[in-house]
Amino acid sequence: MKNLSTTTYIKTGVLFLRIEKINTEAAHLYEHLVIRSFHDLLRTEGIPPYLYGWVGGETFTGGLFLEYGFYNEKVEKLFLEFIARNQKINKKFLESELVRIQVEAESILEWCDKQELSIQLDMLDGLKFTNLEKTNMVELLPSDTSPEDTIKLRRSKTAFRNITILVGKPPSSLEEDALYLRLIPIISDAINDKFFEMGLYERAVGWPVRNERHNSLIYFGIYGIKRNTQSNIQIQKAAKEALAAINVRTVKEELLLYSEGFLTTPNWHTFPIDFFRHTRIVASRKFIAAHLTAENIHAVLRTLELSVKPTSDDHWDKVR
Repeated sequence: MKNLSTTTYIKTGVLFLRIEKINTEAAHLYEHLVIRSFHDLLRTEGIPPYLYGWVGGETFTGGLFLEYGFYNEKVEKLFLEFIARNQKINKKFLESELVRIQVEAESILEWCDKQELSIQLDMLDGLKFTNLEKTNMVELLPSDTSPEDTIKLRRSKTAFRNITILVGKPPSSLEEDALYLRLIPIISDAINDKFFEMGLYERAVGWPVRNERHNSLIYFGIYGIKRNTQSNIQIQKAAKEALAAINVRTVKEELLLYSEGFLTTPNWHTFPIDFFRHTRIVASRKFIAAHLTAENIHAVLRTLELSVKPTSDDHWDKVR
């Protein structure tokens, strides 16, 4: 067991970018590209995508928000330096992220002016984000309409399908079951990173649930994908490769901060309630954090069974 500090390492923040006379879908694509490009930067810095924390985004007509949580202040510093650049996005990700915004919206690409899109992306990349944690800002923005001369999407549910990733943990010790509960973010982020390049979009994830019949634990993750692109066999193979590639042995500092962040983040004090609600396991954050060692994690990862199935109503019930 590890000796853990009582310092809160989670670093959170919200950034805002005002966008005017920019197509909303182009801005949404830009949001995706910023996040994807930052993930690429993390990789070059030797930081795995499953231990740094998270960056999320939301785009509206007239405004774009980025929200983050990092276990390591070094990653926050890296992110804020990245966001301050005049050139942030890597356009090598453009085609795959263009697919993913279609999947997210369940809408097919009806029109795209690639030349104008490139101009608008460059314009957005030259704008400066406002750190809302460090400003005394209040402003009412007008309800502008989005120019439609760059990207136009058309709703089409029939062009997409949903698949469910099931990651099962067979019966073993209660200690390993409790540890598995906190491995879900690592597993989910590793799989997501692999799925980016395949055009899949995460629709919903759930808490691990207990399968009473087999006394096992199962995690459900639901993803959208364009029809006639990747088969379930291909998706399952990629997900298993992502699972097998997880290696926390070489990133001791990141793993320690991941453990401490789980233990000390104040609004995560209710996690034990959620764990019990879905699995009947009563486990303190202190116990789980102390057992999040590389040896213990890899011992659990070796036992996991992963499969891909078409999403059913029962799967949706599991993630609600």
